[in-house]
Amino acid sequence: MTTTAYDPGARARAEAPGTAPAPAGGGTALHRFTLLLVAATVLLLVAGSLVTSTSSGDAVPDWWFVPISYGTLFPPAVGAIWIEHGHRLVASLIGLLTIVLAVWLGRSEERAWVRRLGYAALAGVCLQGCLGGIRVLQLLPPKGIAIVHACVAQAFFCLTASLALFTSAAWRRGEASLAAWSEGSSPRLAKAEDGLKRLALATTCVLFLQLVAGAVMRHTGTGLIVHVAGAALVTCMVSMTAGRVVRWEDSSPALLGAAQALGLALLVQLGLGVTTFAFLSEGATHSYRTPALTLAVMTGHVVVGALLLAGSLVVTLLAHRPWLVVGGAAESAAVATAGGRA
Repeated sequence: MTTTAYDPGARARAEAPGTAPAPAGGGTALHRFTLLLVAATVLLLVAGSLVTSTSSGDAVPDWWFVPISYGTLFPPAVGAIWIEHGHRLVASLIGLLTIVLAVWLGRSEERAWVRRLGYAALAGVCLQGCLGGIRVLQLLPPKGIAIVHACVAQAFFCLTASLALFTSAAWRRGEASLAAWSEGSSPRLAKAEDGLKRLALATTCVLFLQLVAGAVMRHTGTGLIVHVAGAALVTCMVSMTAGRVVRWEDSSPALLGAAQALGLALLVQLGLGVTTFAFLSEGATHSYRTPALTLAVMTGHVVVGALLLAGSLVVTLLAHRPWLVVGGAAESAAVATAGGRA
C-alpha cells in the first residue's frame, strides 16, 4: 500500500488558477459585478446609517418608486433633505444593480440554487424599498417599520456577500472536487469540522440578534443593557470562532483569512462601540448639526457591525465546505481527481 507524504505547498497549488477549472457559468465578469454590488451595498449602509444618525428620515415627507424628493430629482440643498435624498439615490442604484444581477444569473448561471438566491436578492431589495416608503409615509408605526427596515438591510447585505462567494472561482473549483474529497475524509477531520460548523453558525445567529438589538436601541432609545450584554456575548463567540480556525492546522487559506478579518473587525467594532457610548453619554444627539467626527463614529459602528455579520456568514459557509477547510494531501488528491475527470 502506497502512502502519500504531506506536501505543505499542495494546498497553494490546488487553489492556483487553472489547476481545477471552474464549471462554466457567469465567469469572472459575473463575480466582479457581484463584488460591485457588495461594495455599493456597503455605501448604502453608510447612507442609511447616516440618515438615522442625523434623524433625517422625516426630512422629506413624500415618497415615490423613483429617487425624487419634494417632487424633483434636485430638492433644496438643505442638510437633512440632502442626506435623505442621497440615501434614496444610492438605494435606487442598488435596485438597478440587483435587477441586472438577477437577470445575469438567470441567463448564465447553471446552478439553480444560485439563480434562486439572485431572485431572492431582487425580492429583498424590492421589499426594502417598500419598507422605506411605508416608513416615510408613516402608513404603519414608524419606529417599528424602521427597525424592520434596518434588519432587512442587514439580511440583504449578507445575501449579496454570499452571492459574491458562490460566484468566485475558488468556490466553483471546490464544488468540482467535493465529491472526490468526501470519499477520503477521515473521522477526525469530519468531527473537527462539525464542531467548527456549529460554532460558526451560532456566532452568525448571535451577531444578527445583536444587530436587531442595536436597531431597537437606535430607533427607540431603549435596550442599552441588552445591547451591552449582547456585545459581550458576541465578543466571546467571535473570538472563539476565529481562534479555533487559526489554531486548526487544516484550515484553508480562504477560511483562515476570513477568520482573521473577522477578528480584526471585532476589535474595530469594540472601539467604535465604546466611543459611540462615550459621545452619547456626553450629550451627542442624532442631528445633522452633530460634529462630523461623532457622526462618523456612530455611522461606522453600524456599518462595521454589518461587516462583522457578513464576515461571520462567510466563515460559516466556508466551514460548511470540506474542500475549503481540510488541506494537505487529501485536498490535493481530490483536486487532481476532479481535474482528471474534467
